[in-house]
Amino acid sequence: MSRADAEALYAIVERACVAIAARDPAEVWAALKKLDVPVDTAFEANSGAERWVLPKEAFPKRTDFERELRQRSARARVAAFPLLADLDPSAAVPLFVEAARLDLTNSIVGTLEAELSRSVWARWKALDVPPSLFAELFLAGRFSMEALSDAQLAAIPFDALADAIVGDNLPYPGHEDAQRLVRVRPELANLERAGALAERLAEVDGNFARELLPWLLEVLFRAKHPSGERAALKFAEREGPTPQAVAFVIAARHVPTLERWFGTLQCRRLKWDPHHLDLEYAPAIRAGYALDPASASVRFRPFFESKAVRSDAGAKLAHDIWLVGQGTLVDHRGTRLVTGSGDLLSADPRWAEIARPLAKHRRLGPMARRVSRRAAASR
Repeated sequence: MSRADAEALYAIVERACVAIAARDPAEVWAALKKLDVPVDTAFEANSGAERWVLPKEAFPKRTDFERELRQRSARARVAAFPLLADLDPSAAVPLFVEAARLDLTNSIVGTLEAELSRSVWARWKALDVPPSLFAELFLAGRFSMEALSDAQLAAIPFDALADAIVGDNLPYPGHEDAQRLVRVRPELANLERAGALAERLAEVDGNFARELLPWLLEVLFRAKHPSGERAALKFAEREGPTPQAVAFVIAARHVPTLERWFGTLQCRRLKWDPHHLDLEYAPAIRAGYALDPASASVRFRPFFESKAVRSDAGAKLAHDIWLVGQGTLVDHRGTRLVTGSGDLLSADPRWAEIARPLAKHRRLGPMARRVSRRAAASR
């Protein structure tokens, strides 16, 4: 919090204190005893743990609060705004609007500024605040989408919303925020506008952009809209063959990129490990299957030739090709993680021809026998 914003917040809370002091003391005391906003902390003698202190404990007598309010103690100031919001919401609204626009996000926990900030926000849902304020704060990154109703979210100017997402100005998205945005915003039902936004998001690395892009691409791929492919390729060009980029390009069925990634597959020096897929190989292997699972054995055959699997590194590569084919990332001591692509080997019965000669291979034997049985079952 800047010094200017801290001073402005103090002035706002001072006005709340003045408003409370002018009200009927009995009315104030009755509301204070019900106030559930912590105004202090205390340590438990037995455990040493810190706990919150509510007003009814901080101010055992009415005169205690009245005295501290006159003195503008820290505890009285923290209680001031939520107390005014409970007593007179119409008087609290303009104060809240002013305070909400201050940058209160960087207060150090435990400072009076932090406690005042929390106090001011403690009662916002009970106030009849202009909806435009929530949109303004959301676009500025200081108000989460969870606090917006569907109507408020739908009323935000779309271009301003898109710019905030692309500029990574929004708060970190909560669970299902991106899905909700696709559902609520009517513009994203328009393929042209959804596609234009997807292409913009593919070129940036923002938190909300990463959450929203997959949802937009799902809509675009389902409709076979060309902007889906363009966005997927822009994302892949920026990110490289990461798992998400590979998934996008596979969904877009962009053959040139899949062929280029598959062309990078070559044997490198690796230790034998039959339980874990080497993630460096994974994108190229997945691309090889995605080109056409029904002809994958022909494409991967060179990696299973006797000379290719003579070394542990070569055997490891061949084993990883089969791991991806059966949809496995990890299969070790009861832990099994899958790729999400399912069984790709059963689409090509010719895998049996490749697996059969390797049934007694010192490294590949167990997997080769499983592949043979799988191919036989698929036939």
